[in-house]
Amino acid sequence: MNNLSDKILETLEKKHIAPKSKYVFLLTDILFWVVGVVSLVIGSLAVAVTMFILHGQQWLWLRRVAGPAKIILYVFPYFWFFLFILFILIAYISLRYTARGYKLTLCIAGLVYIVTTLCGGALLYYIGIAPKVEEQLIIHTPWYEHMLLPRQHIMHNPENGLLLGVFETDEDYSYIRDRDNIVWTLDMSEFDMDDIDADEDIHEGMVVHALGKKIKDYVFEVKEIMIPPTPLWRPKEGVQEEMKEKLHQMRSIK
Repeated sequence: MNNLSDKILETLEKKHIAPKSKYVFLLTDILFWVVGVVSLVIGSLAVAVTMFILHGQQWLWLRRVAGPAKIILYVFPYFWFFLFILFILIAYISLRYTARGYKLTLCIAGLVYIVTTLCGGALLYYIGIAPKVEEQLIIHTPWYEHMLLPRQHIMHNPENGLLLGVFETDEDYSYIRDRDNIVWTLDMSEFDMDDIDADEDIHEGMVVHALGKKIKDYVFEVKEIMIPPTPLWRPKEGVQEEMKEKLHQMRSIK
């Protein structure tokens, strides 16, 4: 027995292994729990934004340009889905390194995580956190705005009666400037702005989504108009002034 003890001590000395305080293990345990909780919060946020994006689509409008499979392919929030999956793994790994976490299997940990994040995501969705998160990402992160291009693509199809862009107006006409900076004159004869819900106050510079039909080149007859749940792209500097200059030129030609 003494020989075994001596060998263990000799090995510890050779490898310079020193005992660690119990507080190191305690802090490590707390750290992994914090990472696990943060993973739950981010996962819940991913669920909330996914619910918001899917619920906020005008599905009946989009059916004019594509079938259900293509619509889902274009509007499905892949970023949030993969973030959700990533944090399932992070939460599992974090919990595995806690005092009793080694007893958890991936299946049990994943199931608990999914149920918890679905409940948390539903709560965040209903209290209105999701649209604020997506809008801030659009405004402050160009890479996230770039990921919205497929959604913008399917929502903007003038040939099939969908027009997406920035709303502008003057004393004579209303216009929509699309993502390609093309100015569309709106024929509002079949549409009354008073029909818009009181909480959807449309004003200049706002991204809007119009349903109707293309009458001729760059002229669009509006049947309905709505404000997308999020702006879908950041306003570019100098664009407002450029737009006003184009409107001024158009009025001069008339």
